Amino acid sequence: MELSDPKDYARFRSAMGASRKKLRSFRESRRASIAQYVGSNYSEDGASDKVPVNLIEMMVVILLGQLAARAPKALVKTPIRGLKPEAANLELGLNRLLDQIQLAGTLRRSAMDALFSVGVVKVGLCQKTTLESDGYTHHIGQPFADVVDLDDIELDMTAKRFDQVSFVGNRYRLPYLAVKDSSLYDLEVLKKLKPSPRSGTMDDGEEKVESIGQGGESGEEDECEDHVELIDVWLPFDRKVVTMDADNSCGRPLRVVDWEGPDCGPYHWLAFVDVPNNLMPLSTVSVVYDLADLSNRLFLKAGRQAERQKTVFGFRGSAADDAERLIKAKDGGSVRIDDSGPGQEFKTGGADQVTLAMFLQAKGLFTYLAGNLDALGGLSPQAGTLGQDQLLSVNASRRVSEMQNRMVEFSRGVINSLAWYLLNDPLIDMKIAKRVPGYESIEVPVDISPENRKGDYLDFNFDVEPYSAQDVTPGQRLQTLTMFFQQFLVPFAPMLAQSGIQINFQGLLKLVAKYSNIDELSDILTMAIPPEEPDVQGEKGRKMSPVTRRENVRINRPGSTEQGKDEAMMQMMLGGANGVQPASLAGLARQTA
Repeated sequence: MELSDPKDYARFRSAMGASRKKLRSFRESRRASIAQYVGSNYSEDGASDKVPVNLIEMMVVILLGQLAARAPKALVKTPIRGLKPEAANLELGLNRLLDQIQLAGTLRRSAMDALFSVGVVKVGLCQKTTLESDGYTHHIGQPFADVVDLDDIELDMTAKRFDQVSFVGNRYRLPYLAVKDSSLYDLEVLKKLKPSPRSGTMDDGEEKVESIGQGGESGEEDECEDHVELIDVWLPFDRKVVTMDADNSCGRPLRVVDWEGPDCGPYHWLAFVDVPNNLMPLSTVSVVYDLADLSNRLFLKAGRQAERQKTVFGFRGSAADDAERLIKAKDGGSVRIDDSGPGQEFKTGGADQVTLAMFLQAKGLFTYLAGNLDALGGLSPQAGTLGQDQLLSVNASRRVSEMQNRMVEFSRGVINSLAWYLLNDPLIDMKIAKRVPGYESIEVPVDISPENRKGDYLDFNFDVEPYSAQDVTPGQRLQTLTMFFQQFLVPFAPMLAQSGIQINFQGLLKLVAKYSNIDELSDILTMAIPPEEPDVQGEKGRKMSPVTRRENVRINRPGSTEQGKDEAMMQMMLGGANGVQPASLAGLARQTA
């Protein structure tokens, strides 16, 4: 494709415009889902109605904790024995780079984008100027990884898979004068470049997601200086990167350069649910969006019914005096009744029981289709015993395991691209400290620079530790520490002592106090030199351990689950308390946690 030819360039811009129109329905669906996610109290452009039961927000928060709670740890290996020290140095440098560019936040935002639609991350190198990448805040000579929003993406919608697209790119804004004064672009084309006023809408009036919080009405007065909107487009088949203005006022590309980077290109794609023979995936939020909307509408309807509920007192005309005395009487008092039937109370309105039962059913279906959120998020027990509840949690995570696997593959691709720049960038000069095995107090300085690098990119295997990005609570750490102590340290304590390995109980107690959040533990324990144990008579030189006796007593207590409570409540609403089992009625009064 010769984009220097005006005809080829015009055809290319036309194809980009057609694909952008095909993406409109996906952008509109995503914006509606995000509006439901933020609710009506976030801004004026949030949800059109109240969202008292924000199920989508609950689902997104729980799933993000399963997918991208922390920064992943990179692993660097090599089959070449002589390059193993270099692989260890690269692993330290790569993990430091991931921390410097805050990759954890990037992956978390891309995972959230994938829940609503698709996640895209652009990886590149800021080589010559801060205008080289998506934005102008990157440091010269440092790799970057930025999230690309669906509103800004340029994508070949004629492809069936992401690896078959003929072009993919993104829009971004830069200061107008900085672009005009840059030497990166064609000077003749720059003469036609015009500022692009900021707007919360697309060219055809479609509202962007950013308009939810910033408003759709905007213009030049919103920015302190003029900006221009540019587009970077990656052409996989030509191995080129094209930079052009968004409104096509120049009529020609600003720059066309050969791609110098990883073979996969600058853009990485994250999708959790594929659709056969379609490029765009099925978003997780869109699957349960209708149930979330139905749940809120039913709950709001029941609330309006409850607000209309009132109690009035009706009486006959001949009993007006009796009715007045009844109304004025105090609770527990007595009044004189002259008429045999002064009147009775009437109740009107009130929440409809069938409506509330339907709401509970819709809420239960939402948590079920979303992957058993109660078990994934630890919101409430799902079974009568701890072992059954842990089993349900494991089974519930199997639904998320496919999403976790895709997240790991996506993270691995991003990290591989960053590692490519770490090995090939002539400007990176990173100094790290490497600890000596067995002498952790000694640190050896290591300089990762072009002159000190050994081996080629293909000599190393860059991987991701799969579970490093998942959240581990202090309670889970304490549970793992307890299991390790009981199953490994205690049984093998004599053999460990013979090998010269002793248990640091002082450090163990510090970790227990830290993970259990009991600071008072240090106040009730005193570290002293242990006394010597006396020898047992008749067994000189031998020390006998005290004999202990342990009894395990199992006590069964009735429990309750959130699902069981909902089912009992629905049965009561639909058929009355007579149709509910006594055990289910008793479970309504028990706590679920």
